[in-house]
Amino acid sequence: MIGNMAAGRGYGRRPAGFMATAALLLAVGISTVAAGSSDAPYLLVANASAVSKISLENGYVLEVLLSGEDIQRAVAVGVDIADNWLFWTDVNYDRRGIYRARLDGTEVQLLASEDIYEPNAVGVDWLANNLYLTDAQQGTIEVMKYDGSSKKTVITGLDIPRGIAVDPANGYLYWGDQGKKTIERARMDGSDREVLVDEGLFWPNEMVIDYRNK
Repeated sequence: MIGNMAAGRGYGRRPAGFMATAALLLAVGISTVAAGSSDAPYLLVANASAVSKISLENGYVLEVLLSGEDIQRAVAVGVDIADNWLFWTDVNYDRRGIYRARLDGTEVQLLASEDIYEPNAVGVDWLANNLYLTDAQQGTIEVMKYDGSSKKTVITGLDIPRGIAVDPANGYLYWGDQGKKTIERARMDGSDREVLVDEGLFWPNEMVIDYRNK
């Protein structure tokens, strides 16, 4: 199933191929996958108890970046390639919150856990260095800076928000609601909220933005 988009920083300033390799996120079961860009393209895969680096060429695990005490139940990942950050959410009761580390798995930090209960998705605003996350228990979308500061609620009144996609170049935020079976969007400050799809959906889980074709 297609998953959440968290674009690498630098859209509009990099070759066209950069977005294809640095920004794609896919959800596979309980796993979430983020593509990275290097000499050999790879995927960063969050599969509950680990984040691994997977070769795009042959599917082999190149390296396990995070595991053990660092991760209990990671369900979403996002990346900022230019700033060298990997972000993920953990929904395990003892570790629920949003975290970050360098793309090599070092410098693990808890960014925020207070008043966060079921963070199912994370979107990366690489222009303003903001993170957006959905909280299914609270029915909200939260935003904070890359370091976890300035956290605030921008969307309320949701049922079971899940996937989220950020389009900072055009100033929009998109999300799916599994309870209402809708896809909605709003400005990145939460204003101008509108329902885009409200029929034909059963379990809207994750999403991506096709930046090239809109």
